[in-house]
Amino acid sequence: MSCFGRRQNGNRVGNKEVFLKPAKIQKNIIHQLWSPVSQSNTRKIIIKGCQAILKEATYKLWSKFSNKGDGIMERNSDDGTVSCDGNRDQNSDHQNMTTRDKTQGTNDPPCYAFLFDKKYAIKGNGEGQPITTVEIDAIDDNVKSVVFEPKYHGGSTMLKLFGTDLYVGCDRDGHTTLMKSVDHTNPSPKVLFHAERVRSKDK
Repeated sequence: MSCFGRRQNGNRVGNKEVFLKPAKIQKNIIHQLWSPVSQSNTRKIIIKGCQAILKEATYKLWSKFSNKGDGIMERNSDDGTVSCDGNRDQNSDHQNMTTRDKTQGTNDPPCYAFLFDKKYAIKGNGEGQPITTVEIDAIDDNVKSVVFEPKYHGGSTMLKLFGTDLYVGCDRDGHTTLMKSVDHTNPSPKVLFHAERVRSKDK
């Protein structure tokens, strides 16, 4: 099922329960669904109609909080910054993100680099600083600023910078940054994104 919804009275709504208010579905949701498994035996985890983020898969992410465009996360090819102001009919290479496995250790949760056009990784630059992109093959494998741990709340996905308490978030104008989300049982809507899997035929 697609995790994308449609706008209604200024807000996006989707199908079934993935877009219900968190309080209505909280008791049925496991917030952190992961287990250490080998790369050759990756488990498929279903989260109330939305699949957990998988390695070597392609996604679009959009923010319900952004009021710009359709709120789709995209890369600006002019300066490499990332914003949530894209429209569905724009260049997919600037919106589609492919995951590359960056899990740090056997007992660590799955982590990924998220690559626009399969080569430009989103990069955290500190709390309150804009999210940018960097060519993944041009940086050292030990660079942690491109390593994100997906977490889940209701039908939404959060991207947590590995080893920190900072999450990718955006404001009403679609500007992205790293921010804290203090209440993990009811996180800020700024850090909640909906992920749609993009199949090969849709790219």
